[in-house]
Amino acid sequence: MFAVRDSEDFRLAYDEMQPQYVALSLKLSQSVPIFQALKAIRSSSSWDSLPESQRRIIESEIQEAELSGVGLRGAEKLRFNEIETELAKLSTQFSNNLLDATKAFSLRLTRSEEVSGLPQSALSLAAQIARGLGDAEATAERGPWILTLDMPLYLPAMQYARDRSLRERLFRAYQTRASELDEATRDNTPVALRILVLRRERAQLLGMANHVVRGARRAMGAREAPAGAGGVDGHQDGHA
Repeated sequence: MFAVRDSEDFRLAYDEMQPQYVALSLKLSQSVPIFQALKAIRSSSSWDSLPESQRRIIESEIQEAELSGVGLRGAEKLRFNEIETELAKLSTQFSNNLLDATKAFSLRLTRSEEVSGLPQSALSLAAQIARGLGDAEATAERGPWILTLDMPLYLPAMQYARDRSLRERLFRAYQTRASELDEATRDNTPVALRILVLRRERAQLLGMANHVVRGARRAMGAREAPAGAGGVDGHQDGHA
């Protein structure tokens, strides 16, 4: 949604509603009555008669509730929910920085040899962007052309452009978006570091060693966790 409908008003509205969305999601995922009802179904005599798909859904919902802190109480639950709220905010900030960095880059080309190899569709799009930015006479055949880091232009350029220096320039620009090599206001380094700290704390509140263990547990579903990992019931073990 951000990539195609991004605007300041949209971001403000999203930021305003996000805490409420997170709070509602946590209320549902941490609902003890729902959790107990799911476990009751799993332990009932009719469990084995349920279709495998239904059993899988129930197992997944139980695990998701556990990983969402349904077993936490008091100060630990409060801190867990604070972490979830901050992680959601940081995730949005990370995405916005990346999107802003992508939108900030453009490369105006004027010589046909610079765009040699690009397919007609990419040339047409590059010329269209150039016209939108003031080059009223730009055409796919004669240029000028403006390349960006958006996929409809970036991928064709990286795959088909014959100019190696052009590919290198685009590649470096793409790989360093929202990094310490970009504008300070878009640098995601401190954001990423904070996310790592919070993910570790969240995992430890669940009795796991770190976020990696938590991620592996989610990926493995109902299967046994890796050696050295523990469950959410207080054993040694590791969501934005």
